[in-house]
Amino acid sequence: MMSPANSRSAATLAETVAACLQPPITIESMTIQAGASTGIALFPADGDTPAALLRRADAAMYEAKQAGRSHVFATPDDDQANVRRLQLLGELRASIATGDFRLYHQPKVDLKSGRVVGTEGLIRWHHKQFGVLTPHEFVELSELSGLIQPLTRWIIEQGIAQCRQWRDEGFELTVALNL
Repeated sequence: MMSPANSRSAATLAETVAACLQPPITIESMTIQAGASTGIALFPADGDTPAALLRRADAAMYEAKQAGRSHVFATPDDDQANVRRLQLLGELRASIATGDFRLYHQPKVDLKSGRVVGTEGLIRWHHKQFGVLTPHEFVELSELSGLIQPLTRWIIEQGIAQCRQWRDEGFELTVALNL
């Protein structure tokens, strides 16, 4: 059973840390706005091993980030979805490096002429276990983990390469990319 005193103490500590990080920080001439999102898992209600507690706290932390809150307590209801998110997060960096992503092209048509004038590049993750994943499942994870820049770079490189290939083949098409 979760002790109310432990819950209050954990919440108070999380709020204190968030409050300390709230004022802007100036380093040289650059002002940085920091923040904190804390996931709280309590022993033994949320796990009886350090690994279980860390997993539950990590999942709650992502929920806190998504909700824009200073802290969120672990809940058993979200465990399955959070396990999947944590697995995807753990595999994201390697998947970018090994090319498990694909850029699909949706045609853009000039309605007057009926001619294809360009494409919109749509990224998908070909995950070995979960199949084809849409950006809804991995873009936020890449942002939270600091992998959005390598993913964006991959999208740009792929879009440019495809555009170059089409131009070399005589097709003058533009490529739009969502970044």
